[in-house]
Amino acid sequence: MKLLQLDPCHAFKQEYEDTVVTLVDQYEWTKEQLFHYDAFIIPEFVDQEFLWERRSWIEEFLQEGKTVFFFGHLFKRWLPHVAPFMPKRLMSHHDYEVTRRIGAPIFQHVVWEDVLYKRGVAGFFARGYYPVSSSAEILLTFRSGEVITFIDRTSTKGTIFVHAGRNLFDLRFDTTSGVTIYEELIAWVKEEIR
Repeated sequence: MKLLQLDPCHAFKQEYEDTVVTLVDQYEWTKEQLFHYDAFIIPEFVDQEFLWERRSWIEEFLQEGKTVFFFGHLFKRWLPHVAPFMPKRLMSHHDYEVTRRIGAPIFQHVVWEDVLYKRGVAGFFARGYYPVSSSAEILLTFRSGEVITFIDRTSTKGTIFVHAGRNLFDLRFDTTSGVTIYEELIAWVKEEIR
């Protein structure tokens, strides 16, 4: 299993070595490099204008039957068939609470308070949602029903995994039950790319 992740080189970056995920500067990846990988991870803080210029590469990658992960707030339609991110209207910190769909292959063992609240503050896990098609596999929603995390296996020959929040692969550094999300995500992607 070979995963390529764009590195937006932001202030929140955590340095690490990983045998599963290869990091590449968001401005230095090439189309040829991309096609040597099984999955492409695009985290929050990436330059979406730059991705817009390379949207055909991403679409070709998906048409090869490969997997693209996007974490964050899509504002430009460089990811095929994914509608832009919508901010969540909040009245209380309880509006951030989520519901896992029955049968979702990820998020089975997390204690939600571990990822929804950091030092008593809510909003780090997801602050908005995505409108999705009826064929999307919904994994997580806010309690009010808006979709936070989904999988699209029908709009291209590949798989698109979208989460309206931070990079779930970064939960490998979590010291709470949040690390189980990373573990389940790795197990899921291994099955997906077989």
